[in-house]
Amino acid sequence: LLDSVVEKYQVKTDDILDFGCGHGRVARHLRLAFPHSRLSFSDIDDSGWQFCASEFNGMGFPSAPEFSELKIPGKYDLIWLGSVFTHLDWDRSVQLLTQLASSLKPQGVVVATVRGKACYETMVNNPGRFNIGGYYDQLLNEYKKSGFGYMDYKDFKDWGQHLINPANLSKLAKDSNSQLLEVVEQGWANIHDVAVFSASE
Repeated sequence: LLDSVVEKYQVKTDDILDFGCGHGRVARHLRLAFPHSRLSFSDIDDSGWQFCASEFNGMGFPSAPEFSELKIPGKYDLIWLGSVFTHLDWDRSVQLLTQLASSLKPQGVVVATVRGKACYETMVNNPGRFNIGGYYDQLLNEYKKSGFGYMDYKDFKDWGQHLINPANLSKLAKDSNSQLLEVVEQGWANIHDVAVFSASE
């Protein structure tokens, strides 16, 4: 997927950031796919980005619970977020994408997975597994009505599940001083959609 984005939009790959890297689920593939790139890693869990920086010959920095306080060192050609926006409400999504778009080099892109139509249909069709007790009814109803919905997990504040359609991804880009280049439905693991953003011209 990233190879096709790089080719389609003529993105350089000198500097790549894996934001929300965890302990290397995608980082190991980034290092193989882009062996000569300078890789950077960030996560709210210090052990995650520190492990990735050490294991995959890169650099790292901590994320922040409040994205307004996030300090992103340097500029990047490609910023990857696997299942990060999927857990954020609208305002925090705007804050984060604003920060990331401002950290792009010219012709750089942010590539992020989001939960869209396929995730909505999975939750509706499998309520016994994904909507036990109707906990996410509000989320599903909001998405059906407006194309965007969010609910906190039961035991966490400001961290939950979202659902978003392409029209609202365009609005997210506009509110974040960026541009939506494309949406690849079910582009990641055949379940998450993939959104490609650039900085506003």
